Amino acid sequence: MYKGLQEKADHILSALILHDGCKNGLENSHYTVTEHPLIVSRLIKEKASNQKIAEYVTLLIETHMGQWNKDYKTGIVKLPTPVDETQNFVHLCDYLASRKFLEFNFSAV
Repeated sequence: MYKGLQEKADHILSALILHDGCKNGLENSHYTVTEHPLIVSRLIKEKASNQKIAEYVTLLIETHMGQWNKDYKTGIVKLPTPVDETQNFVHLCDYLASRKFLEFNFSAV
């Protein structure tokens, strides 16, 4: 596989693994914290040894909520929305993973 494409795939997989790392915030709320993508992004950037990669992966994380980017109570926009195909791909993966009506039979593949 082309090295650039493999790196892109690695960044996408990293974002998909890490995107809900602080879903309940730092205080372990009983509910999803709207800003959870920003919280986990900040932690990643603080610990990253390669800031260029961290910036790219955290942008994918920060936009993974898509149109559900507003505070539930106030309706104020808290998160950026996807603007390119990679950000939209990460959002779509997260969205599809959240659907309870979808069933995948991996043994059939």
